[in-house]
Amino acid sequence: MHASILQFRGIDKAEFNLSGIILMAGPNGSGKTSICLAVAAALSGNPIPFLRIGSNGKVAAAITKGEAGRMVRSGYDTGGVRIKDGENEIAVIWPQVEVKSKGKPPVISIYAAGLMSILDLPQKEQIRALADLIKAIPTEAEITEAFKDLGMPEDRIPGTVERIRLNGWDSVHDAAKEYGAKLKGQWESFTKESYGSDKGAKWLPVAWEDGLENVADVTLTNALADARQTLETRLQSVAVADSVIAELESVVATIEQRQSRVSEAARLVETHFADEAKLAEALKGAVAALPPVEGGGPITEPLACPHCKKPVNIVQGQLVKVVKNAKKAEPTAEEVAALEALRDAVGDARSALTAHNTAKPLLTDALTTAQFALRTALEADTRLKGIKAAPPADTRPVDSFRDEIRVIEARIEARRQKEGADRCHAQVQINQRYIDLLASTGLRKRKLLRALDDFNAKMAELCTNAGYKLVSVDEEMTIRYAGRNYYLLSASEQYRVRAILQIAAAFSEGAPVVILDGADILDSAGRNGLFALLGKLDIIALVGMMMNKPEQAPNLQKFDLGMTYWVEGGTIKELE
Repeated sequence: MHASILQFRGIDKAEFNLSGIILMAGPNGSGKTSICLAVAAALSGNPIPFLRIGSNGKVAAAITKGEAGRMVRSGYDTGGVRIKDGENEIAVIWPQVEVKSKGKPPVISIYAAGLMSILDLPQKEQIRALADLIKAIPTEAEITEAFKDLGMPEDRIPGTVERIRLNGWDSVHDAAKEYGAKLKGQWESFTKESYGSDKGAKWLPVAWEDGLENVADVTLTNALADARQTLETRLQSVAVADSVIAELESVVATIEQRQSRVSEAARLVETHFADEAKLAEALKGAVAALPPVEGGGPITEPLACPHCKKPVNIVQGQLVKVVKNAKKAEPTAEEVAALEALRDAVGDARSALTAHNTAKPLLTDALTTAQFALRTALEADTRLKGIKAAPPADTRPVDSFRDEIRVIEARIEARRQKEGADRCHAQVQINQRYIDLLASTGLRKRKLLRALDDFNAKMAELCTNAGYKLVSVDEEMTIRYAGRNYYLLSASEQYRVRAILQIAAAFSEGAPVVILDGADILDSAGRNGLFALLGKLDIIALVGMMMNKPEQAPNLQKFDLGMTYWVEGGTIKELE
């Protein structure tokens, strides 16, 4: 692997192989850091190799692209760095801030590149970065298996895993907590009580009866339907009976009145028949009073025969005699008047009888109607007495039927409440297991502890090889040195911790190169330990170290550990 740097910050030109340990030594401001930054920019793919923690807690560029021109060495218009590894290549050009690659060049994280230390991150991001670097984040396969173990329906698992991937563990965890609160609210809607885990497991409705859980739903619904039908029938029976009794009583109350009407109608009919006989007798007398005619009957009015035109005598509509050649003396005026009076009397008697006979049917009909009305009233009286003498077989009050319905409804409601509450409680418990799994103390914590064991073992190995005190990460993701919190250490001790953590992280990610600048903070024992450690590792290490004179720099060539370069005046040269 070969590196070429041109006109970048303090470096005019630098070319060197990346193999073993590459030490860039020189005085302050000579370009050591520029070399480390250039290589870091290329291998990490960050054309602006100056990073900071943004207001959101995330890593961000410390300068804008507009300021990138200042990374070009003074007096030049452009600068760049190129890393070649066989046919693979990656380059960064400034001030364009352009990254070009060919093939599959090596790539390392900003942490292995030394652009940012995990220890510089806010605690939350620090934990996340550590977890990611040491592969403490559960894989999709591990998440799937964990959900299966909890009994999550298999058709829901892929969607949940995808949400974790897209939105993050905390988001899905919060959603599960919100759903749990919703389930508890549903439980409370069934019970009208505040939810509690122990209460949810034992809760019973007020109307609960022993053994009710063994009664089938269909049994209760059929019982309710039967009770409602019985009530409806009873209500109808009572309503009909009351209506019929009221109607019959109103008819019975008219019996005396109807009896009077029958008596009056019978009297009128009887009187009518008596009057009819008198009128018939009067008509007979009036007819008899007429003068006699031949044939033994009285003379009625003379008429002419419709055939022969001869006079005839008619008595009560019967032909009495045809008068042949009748000759009669002219009657006197007195006789004519008398005869007319007799004829008028017959007409009056006949008219009176006819009028009387006309009224006869009306009177008989009125009697028949009155008699029928009376019979109806008497029959109503008989029926009424029968109803009152034989009341309905089911004499229970209507409210007793309503009470029975309320009892059955209470049982059904108790079943509904119990089943709903039990279902919600079961869902709350299942969801709580999801919450526990998704929490930072759940699956991630379990995976983290396993990963930490491996990571701490690796750091222990590194520390042993370097002759350093033990660097470790505890369960709370606190980084310690010989058991002491990182922030309580001296500057040189902190550098040891950062170096060990950086190298261990590089191994975890499989980085081929690690870049360590500022190693001059270490004393001679610390430096020797660092080079001893790096010499035993199968990883390329680019180290920057301040030295006042070339003779002060360790000559790595002599120990077959790599190459030492002296950096001064914008160029590098191999240390003799």
